[in-house]
Amino acid sequence: MKTTVVVAGIVILIVGLGILAYGFSYTTNQTTTTQAVPKSQRSIDGNGLWAFGVNLKSGEKLNGTAQIASYNSSAGPIFVYIQNESTYIYWGGCAPCGLPSGGYSGFENYTLPASGVESFTWTAPYTGSFYVVFDNEYYGQGANASLAATGSTVTTSTGNSTLVFAGLGVAVVGIIIAIAGATMGGTPKPPKPLTTATSKTTASPATTTSP
Repeated sequence: MKTTVVVAGIVILIVGLGILAYGFSYTTNQTTTTQAVPKSQRSIDGNGLWAFGVNLKSGEKLNGTAQIASYNSSAGPIFVYIQNESTYIYWGGCAPCGLPSGGYSGFENYTLPASGVESFTWTAPYTGSFYVVFDNEYYGQGANASLAATGSTVTTSTGNSTLVFAGLGVAVVGIIIAIAGATMGGTPKPPKPLTTATSKTTASPATTTSP
């Protein structure tokens, strides 16, 4: 019985430690979405541009829609760029010009389709300021542009307090049972039966008295 109780306590302890370890390693992902670019509209002059600045965190995903109302693709292309601050300054200071040193690696350059609507998804490579740009330089006429985008970040957290406390409780119960089993007394042995000592009596021989 004593051994059985100790073993049961140890098994419960192991189960509790397993739950505890799983609770510490448990991970959850939470997605937070913000309106990175409020829905905005702008009338762009012919051969002009419209740039919208946005601050993003590293790994933040930008999901947006760029649109030109009543777009006439035969009038010429309209481009939509996503640039960082230094690239935007370089491009804006010399446009039209060639690519900056290193090109536009990591950034986007879209040509607006005939529908006049471009939906895009782009992930910020680092925390900083970025620009979504409508380039109307080759369109040759005014354009009514609209832009809206959301930014979404994923936060990963480790640990589940419910599982941690549950595992800790089970482990403590296992320890208590194991200790109780180890300190239990063994099964008492039955007492030995009492024995009564008997002594033998030897009869003395009869004596005869002569007259």
